[in-house]
Amino acid sequence: MISILKYTDCPACGRKHHFGLPEGKWPTGCVCEYVCPETGRRSSLRIDQPGEEARYYPQGAVQLKPLAATA
Repeated sequence: MISILKYTDCPACGRKHHFGLPEGKWPTGCVCEYVCPETGRRSSLRIDQPGEEARYYPQGAVQLKPLAATA
């Protein structure tokens, strides 16, 4: 299953996007990297909330890549 964060603020552009992690759930405090679809810039996002499970990405969802998990 995919984990989705819906309507989450993007640090790169200030708009809201759907973000998704391709494999399972992420731990709270996980830092993920992504490329903003509005600006084309790399950015990072700290995950402080549980994602919603889904079978497929919503249209236009931004794929996250986990960088680190902190305690």
